[in-house]
Amino acid sequence: FRRTLDMKIMPPKLLFTPILSHYEKILTLDNFSKYFRNSAVIAVSVTALTILLGTLAAYGMKLFKSRLGQHLSNVLLLGKMVPAITILIPLFMMNRLKLTGTFAAPILAHSCMSLPFVTWLMASFIRDIPTELLESASVMGCSRMKAFWLIIVPLLKPAVASATILVM
Repeated sequence: FRRTLDMKIMPPKLLFTPILSHYEKILTLDNFSKYFRNSAVIAVSVTALTILLGTLAAYGMKLFKSRLGQHLSNVLLLGKMVPAITILIPLFMMNRLKLTGTFAAPILAHSCMSLPFVTWLMASFIRDIPTELLESASVMGCSRMKAFWLIIVPLLKPAVASATILVM
């Protein structure tokens, strides 16, 4: 909201006349709409892909209980401890696969960084759903995937909303 000269003055002025010319310049002269559209496509794609795969993985961890599966959701959270700069390694590999300049590279990279957290979040929500609901669905003739789409997904609307906000 400041003029360019007001931004560079030392000490900075606390009172100034706000202007909108910088925003006008960005919105009209630059390729702002193209960059905004690219960012929106990547953000929506990453969010949808991560929530779909994370929810299916969490549902699988609930169905197929094993010794490893009991602690897998906690192990997945270790993926968030990896520094974000390590995303450069897969991006370098994607350069070799000729994926640069496409939407696929950032979508895959960001999905891989977000997937452990979403799986952990969804697993904590799915863990609280009573198994009696799944058992009653199987008695009524539902397959596991049909029970997932008809029973689990509607119960996970708050979790999907939370994950969407946190991933996007």
